[in-house]
Amino acid sequence: MRAIILTALILIGLVSWFGAYSGSTPSRSEGEQPLDSPVEIPGEAVSPASVPPVAFGEPSGANRSIEEVIERLQWTGSCIGCNLRGLDLSGVNLVVFSKPDEGGLLGTETAAVGVNLENANLSYANLQQANLERAYLRDANLESATLQRANLSRTILRWASLRGADLSEAILTGGKLQDADLNQAILQKTLMDGVDLSRATLTRANLRGALVRDAQFQDANLQGADLTEADIDGSNFTGANLRQSQLPRNFLSRANFCRAILPDGTVHGTCPQS
Repeated sequence: MRAIILTALILIGLVSWFGAYSGSTPSRSEGEQPLDSPVEIPGEAVSPASVPPVAFGEPSGANRSIEEVIERLQWTGSCIGCNLRGLDLSGVNLVVFSKPDEGGLLGTETAAVGVNLENANLSYANLQQANLERAYLRDANLESATLQRANLSRTILRWASLRGADLSEAILTGGKLQDADLNQAILQKTLMDGVDLSRATLTRANLRGALVRDAQFQDANLQGADLTEADIDGSNFTGANLRQSQLPRNFLSRANFCRAILPDGTVHGTCPQS
């Protein structure tokens, strides 16, 4: 009986030993990688230079903060081609500082040529002498912004709000400002040749001494605007509202006022022959 029990125990031990041996994980040879580890393929490594840059304002985990955008603009004076669409930059001071080793203020020039600022909030921002040539500012909020001597030539400002903005001595040559709101904006001595302000609101705007030759003001609202000493030669005021506005001398012979409401409230019936 004891022999039978001893034999059974030996058999159970052998079975257990064989089971443990068959279930064990074999050791990896040197250099062999586990199945769940990333395998490096020669020539397929991704370098930092191959990763596309992230544009300012684009949704991304590497998205730059507003503070970084401002810092770049202030210290480098450049944001050429940046995408700042929809950012809130209200009240920001974009006065450009000099490089750390130069000391003092470099001035207020900021280069943002071709920048995308569609629907951005720049209300009360300081953009003196900023270079915003060819910038895209459709639907942007520039209410009460300071844009003295800024370069806004060929800039898209359709439907933008420039209420109370100071654009004195700025350059708006060839700008597209259709349907823009420039209520009480300061455009004194501003260069506006070839600008398109069709259907724009310029009520009580100050355009004294402005150069607005060959500009488009079709159906614009200029009620109470001051165009004293402005050069309006060749401009088109067809259907514009100029009630209670102040116009330069001999204005009727210098521009097209077809169907425009003149300062005294009368409608000018003389239209150029097609």
